[in-house]
Amino acid sequence: MIFYASLCWIITYQIGNCLKKHISISHFTEQKKMLTLIVIFVVLCVSLFIFNFSSSEQLGYPTYLTFINCFLFLSYFSLTIVLIYYIVNSVKREAIEKQKLTEFKNLQEYTTKLEDLYQQIRSFKHDYINILATLDCYIEQRDFDSLDEYFHNKILPTGKQFSKDTASLGRLANIQGLELKSLLYQKFMRASSLHLQLDIDIPSPISSSGSMEPVDLSRLMGIFLDNAIEAASETEDKYLFCGLLQNDDGMIICLTNSCIKNDIPIEKLYENGFTTKNSGYGIGLFNAKKILNKYPDVIHHTKCKDNHFTQEIQIPRC
Repeated sequence: MIFYASLCWIITYQIGNCLKKHISISHFTEQKKMLTLIVIFVVLCVSLFIFNFSSSEQLGYPTYLTFINCFLFLSYFSLTIVLIYYIVNSVKREAIEKQKLTEFKNLQEYTTKLEDLYQQIRSFKHDYINILATLDCYIEQRDFDSLDEYFHNKILPTGKQFSKDTASLGRLANIQGLELKSLLYQKFMRASSLHLQLDIDIPSPISSSGSMEPVDLSRLMGIFLDNAIEAASETEDKYLFCGLLQNDDGMIICLTNSCIKNDIPIEKLYENGFTTKNSGYGIGLFNAKKILNKYPDVIHHTKCKDNHFTQEIQIPRC
């Protein structure tokens, strides 16, 4: 039994390494009960097979019956593998469809915001003469106190919000990939809702994700931006910078956020379970490291200096 247990462990370990390259455990993060049941079912199946095969002689089974039992267990185990493969593919497809649905909703929200911005432009154009007329009325009456109050309370706030929305959405127009565009829009709107000082720099069109798959790049950016937004929201400066640049060599991404601590242990940030937060599981950056490990040609630098945390990613062309 020890021999068969050791043999099964070696075989399943090798199979597990092969499956890790094709199956992401992240697809089961929201279905932990299903994953637990699958693991228990497989372990019981293997245990019964080992027990039956190794104990057949002691139980007095004839040789032919032993082979029949082995054949039945192997058939049952093969059927189980096929069933698990089907379940894994179903969960994977469901996760992909869910991600596509999220991206579609983000894109709808982005389109709605553009339409709202267009209506603001039309409204501003329509009211331009009326605004000038109201200002002229205050000037003619020399009522500069009322003019100052009207300008700062009515006109200036609208202009600031209008300029802010125009700048953010205008820069996102340079990103051609819908996955990355919808993700950035969602994160930037969240940063704006937390009153962060958002600085976006996308000077030229971003036409591809280079050597990285678009889904992996979106996942990576989502993890980094979630951490950056959360860290920046806890500081007094509330600063967040996001820059994307594409050139002949590939794409460069830079994220900088204000942070409270300067002594962040960079070498431990990407370990499983490590976190600098008061609560949480610390798996976000560990998952980011796993994504980066799939692309050895991608260069990733992290530094923390003067209460600013910076992540830089260099992605070569395909």
